Amino acid sequence: MLLQEGDKLAKISPMYENMGKRLRPWGIFNEALSIDECMVPYYGHYSCKMFIKGKPIRFGFKEWMMISSSGYPYAMQIYAGKENDKKNEPLGLRVVKHMVSYLNEHNKYHVYFDNFFTSHHLIKELTQRGIKATGTIRNARIRNCPLMKPEVIMKKCRGYFEHACDGEMYVCRWNDNAAVTIASNYLTHFPVNTVKRYSKAEKKHVDITEPNIIRQYNKCMGGVDVMDKVLSSYRPKFRSRKWWWNLFSHALNMAVVVAWKLHMELHTATNTDRLSHLQFRREITIHLLHARPFDDVQFAKETAEMNVFRAEKGYTEIVFRLITA
Repeated sequence: MLLQEGDKLAKISPMYENMGKRLRPWGIFNEALSIDECMVPYYGHYSCKMFIKGKPIRFGFKEWMMISSSGYPYAMQIYAGKENDKKNEPLGLRVVKHMVSYLNEHNKYHVYFDNFFTSHHLIKELTQRGIKATGTIRNARIRNCPLMKPEVIMKKCRGYFEHACDGEMYVCRWNDNAAVTIASNYLTHFPVNTVKRYSKAEKKHVDITEPNIIRQYNKCMGGVDVMDKVLSSYRPKFRSRKWWWNLFSHALNMAVVVAWKLHMELHTATNTDRLSHLQFRREITIHLLHARPFDDVQFAKETAEMNVFRAEKGYTEIVFRLITA
C-alpha cells in the first residue's frame, strides 16, 4: 500500500480509519453524544506533536472524538496541524461537521461540546441539519446578546441566572463559582433544579438554583474524561524511538477498553457475570496464550543472513515474520 503524499500521519492513518469503522458495526446506539479532544502522550520530536496547557497529558498527539457519556467512542480523528487547502471555516466547525457526518438519523441525537467549538454559526448549521446541540460558549461569540456581563452577574447571589433567545439559539448565563455561559438549540432553563454547593458564609452545603440546561450538559459531557481515565489505568509501557509507536499502542489499548465497555453494557442486568477491567484484560491474555501455544512457534536460527536482516530492517519485522509464519 502506497503512503498518501502530504499526509503526516500516513503510516498510522489506515489503522485508525479501519478501527473507526469497527466502532460502529451496530450503528450509534447512544442518543447523547459529546465531541471533545483527548491527548495521546508523546514526548519525542514530530511536527504533529501538540501542547495543551492545563491537561493531565500536556504533550502528545491531539485526537478529536465523538463519544457517549459512558465513555464509548464512535468516531475519532487525529489532528495533524493546520491544513492549507481547507476553506475559510473555523477548526471547531470543521471538526463537528466531520463528526456528525456519521449520524444517520439526525433527529435522534443530541450533541454536546465545549466553548472551543460552540458558536452561533455552528448552532445554526446543526439546527438546519435537524441535530440537537448544546455547548458552553465564549463571551465574544454571543453576538451582542442582551445579558449581564460576567463581572456583573458574579456580584449576584450564587445560583442566579439570565437567559435570552433570538429564535435560533437559546443562551443562558449562570452564576456558580464563575459566570458560565451556555447555548443550545433545544434545551432551556426549564425545569429549574437545585444543586448542593458549599457556602463559606454559612459553613455548610446549601441548595442553589441550577437551570436544566446546565444539569443536562454536566450529565452528558464527560465521556472523554471517562475514557481517558480507563485508558490510563493500564497504558502500554513499551518504549520506541518511532513517532507512530505511541499511536499504535494507544489504538490497541483503546480496542481493549472498547471491548470491555461492550462487555459491561451486555451484562448490565446480571452483575455477577461482569468482569472488572483488570479481569477482562487477563481473560484476553489467557485466551491469546491458549489460542497459540508456544510449542507451535518456530524460532529462526541465528545465521549471518538473519543478522544482516536485523541490522537493516529492525526487530519489528522479524517478530512480524515469526507471528505470521
